[in-house]
Amino acid sequence: VRIINTVAVAVMDSAEQKRETLRQRVSETTINDVTLLSTDYCNHLNEVVMMIGMVADMPEMLNEVQGWKPKSYQEHFETSGLSIGPLAIEAYDNCEAKYRNAFDRDVAAFNSRVAAGAKEVAEAIETGDAEFVVHSANTLSKQLQAIIDSLGAIIHGAADQHATPEDDTDGLSQDDIDALF
Repeated sequence: VRIINTVAVAVMDSAEQKRETLRQRVSETTINDVTLLSTDYCNHLNEVVMMIGMVADMPEMLNEVQGWKPKSYQEHFETSGLSIGPLAIEAYDNCEAKYRNAFDRDVAAFNSRVAAGAKEVAEAIETGDAEFVVHSANTLSKQLQAIIDSLGAIIHGAADQHATPEDDTDGLSQDDIDALF
């Protein structure tokens, strides 16, 4: 038991040392030096929110929304062309579970809402009721923006305001996300 505890402490010390080194390396980048997450990931999410906002005036943009594919954090930075891409991936791989779990949960909620919302907007378009289309697209856009705002809070370390007892992590709780919809 004593050996296991000693190994566990050594692993934790090693992980924290790695995070400290990363915190120094990410200074003066868009990677937060506390959470080790980057706001640049939200650019990928903002793309689809912008397209959904355009559906209200141009229903044919729904095809673009339906063609949008979610990317994982790593996929985004591998394909972004950003010079910080490899560092962002390394930092994400080493960020504390309380940030990463909350972040991943909100990203999953976002992706799920895009898929369901695109179907809802398509159904609104089929009705031929322009007001209903505008309402559906605008509502979906606002819901997605609220999740992006939560992700921003997590990225900047303010996620502890959304702690959930189920997983002892920080972020928007499932009840909070459900309430949005």
